[in-house]
Amino acid sequence: MKSVMIIPVLMTVLAAGVWLVAPDLGRREPAESRPAKIGRNSDPGRHPAEGEEEPNKSTAASPALVKDRSLVETVIEMATSDPVQALKRAEAIADPKLRGETMGFAAAQWAALDADAVFAWLEARHDEEARPFIERMVFPALAEEDPVRVAAWLSEGKAQPQVMEAAVAATVQRWTQRNPATAAEWVGSFADERLLKAAVEPLISLWVKQEREAPAKWIEGLPAGITKEEACAAYAAALALSAPEEAKAWAAKIETKDLAEATRKRIAAAE
Repeated sequence: MKSVMIIPVLMTVLAAGVWLVAPDLGRREPAESRPAKIGRNSDPGRHPAEGEEEPNKSTAASPALVKDRSLVETVIEMATSDPVQALKRAEAIADPKLRGETMGFAAAQWAALDADAVFAWLEARHDEEARPFIERMVFPALAEEDPVRVAAWLSEGKAQPQVMEAAVAATVQRWTQRNPATAAEWVGSFADERLLKAAVEPLISLWVKQEREAPAKWIEGLPAGITKEEACAAYAAALALSAPEEAKAWAAKIETKDLAEATRKRIAAAE
């Protein structure tokens, strides 16, 4: 059975190239690979060891938090074998963030089995409090299966605004692995400068590894403007270590002073 484990998405992590990894749910995963723990006491049922202070009652987990944590553990164990039932269990989690992360985790497992069903589930989902956390977890998994469809979803404005940049970066990563030229066409259509910044670097850095000269041809065909400037900066950064002089030449094409200076500093740091 194909399965994936989603690590909570942060822009800086995605830009660095974090990928989906397969879990081993037969053992205890590292804490950062699972939905967030709740309550300051990681095991409210245990007794303090000798010499250890009794936990303050104000920080001990409440019954509601204990119940939420139990549900999280149940969902994690069920997610790879029966993600649909796992999602139903996760709906009972009271804390919106934890509910969203846990549902996103289960939906990510489901995406590896039936991406169409997950898209339909997202379309019908109206849990506004949890939705941003769901999307942060599930979009990278969906992009792993069908980046073109995720790109269309994002272009139609169906994602929550606060997750757009991370979702765009994840989608570009997966799409570039399959077809960098068509991924570049999508990125070139961006009007939002924030999304452009999130997308151009992963596009160029991965594209260079596949076809070193191809990004240059794409950049040269772009009209003057912010897309071309950001693409030049990303290409210069991608070449900085292996071809510093060529990187400097691309940096020299950047007319925006702050971006040009930042790019020169990146090249110098790589030398």
